[in-house]
Amino acid sequence: MQLAIKLKIINMTNRTNLIINVMYALSAFTVLVGAFLRIIHFTNSNLLLIIGFVAGALTTCYDSIRLKRRIKQLEEQLKQKEK
Repeated sequence: MQLAIKLKIINMTNRTNLIINVMYALSAFTVLVGAFLRIIHFTNSNLLLIIGFVAGALTTCYDSIRLKRRIKQLEEQLKQKEK
């Protein structure tokens, strides 16, 4: 039973990592397209730049919060094993 729970958590972690990597890639792509359109003086290029930077910032915030939680969980597990 515990093994199934651990495997489910690992699967969710892999899926979450994939989603976060896709979000990073999409935000970087949006920024690059916005910058290219800005160079050729496209009218709405600033909007793409802003969307890309905001998406990247939100993804970074979510990822750092998620990683801090994971670090805390691992530290608690380590303390329990030491006792």
